[in-house]
Amino acid sequence: LVWLQRYAPLAGRQRVPQLEDLYWRRLAFVGWGIWTAGVALETVAVGLGVLALSRVAGVLVAAGLLCFLVNVGRIANHWRAPAKDSGAGSGNRGRLAPAGVPATPAPPRS
Repeated sequence: LVWLQRYAPLAGRQRVPQLEDLYWRRLAFVGWGIWTAGVALETVAVGLGVLALSRVAGVLVAAGLLCFLVNVGRIANHWRAPAKDSGAGSGNRGRLAPAGVPATPAPPRS
C-alpha cells in the first residue's frame, strides 16, 4: 500500500524503487524462520507442559516479531516524501523523487 500511494503516481515519469527495494528480504526470511520456530516450539512446550520451553518459544516469537517490525518501519519510512527541491523553477512541478533518486524535470506538454 505504501508503494502504491507513494510511488505509483510517479511511475513512468521518473525512476521509482521496486517493491522489493522497500524492505530487507533477508531480514524478512530470518524473522519468519525465527517466528515459525517459536510457534512450533510453543506447540511442543504446551503439549509437554514445560514452562521453561514455553518461555524460550516466547522469546523466539518476540524476536521474529521484532524482525517484522523493523521491516515495517523501513517500508513506512518511504511514506514520507523527501525534502522539496529548494531551487525555484526547477521544472519539477511539485513532484518528489524517492529517496536517493534525483528529481527529473517533467517532459514538456504538447
